[in-house]
Amino acid sequence: MATPNATIQFNPADILRYLDCGDFIVMQKETGGMDTQIWKVMIDEGYAALRVFRPEQAEQFRFEIQAMNLASAAGIPVPGVLRSGMFRSHPCMVLEWIDGKTLSDACDSPEAMSHLGRAAGRLHRRLHEDTMRQDGTSLLHLDYHPLNILVDFHGIAAVIDWTNSSWGDPRRDVARTVSLLLCTPLLDRSDKDFARMTRRFTREYLTGYGEAKGLKPFIQAETDWLIQELDHHIGQNGLIEPPQARRLIARWKSFNL
Repeated sequence: MATPNATIQFNPADILRYLDCGDFIVMQKETGGMDTQIWKVMIDEGYAALRVFRPEQAEQFRFEIQAMNLASAAGIPVPGVLRSGMFRSHPCMVLEWIDGKTLSDACDSPEAMSHLGRAAGRLHRRLHEDTMRQDGTSLLHLDYHPLNILVDFHGIAAVIDWTNSSWGDPRRDVARTVSLLLCTPLLDRSDKDFARMTRRFTREYLTGYGEAKGLKPFIQAETDWLIQELDHHIGQNGLIEPPQARRLIARWKSFNL
């Protein structure tokens, strides 16, 4: 069983010295980062994010760097990788810090939600089309949702958190996005406005993405993945299971698009 990430303790200054970051300042430790520890730092190149992975994530770490490079070459805005290496068996990377707010926070009006939702869909399709290989597989983000999309006054500034990225059928990536968007508010029925907003965003995202035939079997597979994630976070991260979560996910599996 993997050691929960919260138990890993490092002095980020030691890592920055090891990665030869020159003069630096550790600004603050960031919240979030379920799978990695994250600090905001300042180095010679400017503000940056230091991410530290668990030892067993070494292969995932290498593919994440490759995925961001491939996405960048396809015209997808991603943070630049400024430094990377291994510190005491822990993969580490220093990423360009992207100013902006999450797409979730930026959707503060129906007009913004329509514009940004469709832009997110178009960008996701570009990722799949411009990285497609001869066997029909594309680079998949597999965690593409409004908290992993940063927005500035120009529009979408960056897609972050490529930890789950992989090669596969693009419909799997779309199905995961839709399942995450629509199942997450189902698990907490207390905020009906949030649920309505999420449904609208999903419609705008799908409009922007365009035609994606044959989604249903992929969505059914992704609901099984949601149950596995629920089990994982209850077992390792102390999540309290939302009431009726499994019934609601099963209902989505039966009555999806």
